Amino acid sequence: MNKPILTFLILALSFFGIEAQTNVMKFDKQAHNFGKFVESVNPSTVLFQFVNDSKVPLIISEVVSSCGCTVPERSSDTIKPMGKGYIKVSYDSKNRIGEFEKSVEVFYRTDKNRSQSLRIMGEVLKPVEVEPSGMIPSYGSVTMGQTLLTSPLLYDNMVDTLRGRIFNNSDRTVNFKSKIALPKHVKLSIHEFKIAPFENKSFNIIIDGRLIKGYGFEKQGIMFTTDHPVTKNIGVEVRWIRKQFFPVMSGRKLRKQPKYKVSKTMIDFGKYDDGLLRTDTIKISNVGRKKLVFHEIFPECPCIIVKYPKMELNPNESMNMIVSFNPGGKYGDYTSSIWMVCNDPTNPESRLYIKNELPSANNKNCLSCPR
Repeated sequence: MNKPILTFLILALSFFGIEAQTNVMKFDKQAHNFGKFVESVNPSTVLFQFVNDSKVPLIISEVVSSCGCTVPERSSDTIKPMGKGYIKVSYDSKNRIGEFEKSVEVFYRTDKNRSQSLRIMGEVLKPVEVEPSGMIPSYGSVTMGQTLLTSPLLYDNMVDTLRGRIFNNSDRTVNFKSKIALPKHVKLSIHEFKIAPFENKSFNIIIDGRLIKGYGFEKQGIMFTTDHPVTKNIGVEVRWIRKQFFPVMSGRKLRKQPKYKVSKTMIDFGKYDDGLLRTDTIKISNVGRKKLVFHEIFPECPCIIVKYPKMELNPNESMNMIVSFNPGGKYGDYTSSIWMVCNDPTNPESRLYIKNELPSANNKNCLSCPR
């Protein structure tokens, strides 16, 4: 992803609910320069260490890189207040001679949705060539211009088109074919084609936000098979974040919309070590004037079990959602959440947090700890 697209992604996410103005994710550095190094099959790696400088748990929802050559990893999804963690970033320099600058976007939540940008840069040098003792054939290569294509804000009433490009860096014509079965909301503009020597060809990927059922982050891989003697397969990953579209409303019109309300936004089961299931209830109400519809009620950990009677509430109607937490295999201060998506234009996406204070992993009396 080039700089203009990356800048648009950050600004768009900031404008539409991802607040990046006040970061409580305090990194030891925002950028790392690898300097000059020789191309290698082994990736170059750096750790960005951080502290959760807030009074609530920090939950990392996604870490996205601007290029498929850059792979981010996180130490943990949940970081307790003043706790430490890290983002590990690896750069694949194979077939990428020259200067580079890539970015990684960390999406997280404390009291609000936020994001934080990290950068890596450097210059990859070509290895010193050794004079061959005999004739070795050179087949060239086939490469994808970008191995990651992103639609940062895909609304449920829109269609987005992303463009990819494949380069044939060899002295022979290469045939390409895609046989992968795609979901109905993802379409490929061309499934079979050929590229002449040292030429390139573009293709479009159309994502129809109107046909997708879920909301939030999703991805889809697309693979091409080739008859190139070395590169038999080449692919691209498509990512998007689907959001609800709400037209601009006056204060008077907003008062006539559905209104989502919960009895509490956090369940704190406190400190325990018996390894037994914990259960509590959250009352969910519609205090608005139109029907409240839930699109998603999604526990972000298999350890959380939720039971609720319906996905729609009429005005002035309520329901009880039973929330259970299974501590099996968990230890230490453990917080997870339930992701809620509804048609309340003032609060379309929210999280309900489940907090537990479990024994440390080395506690011999810990019945929930993995053995």
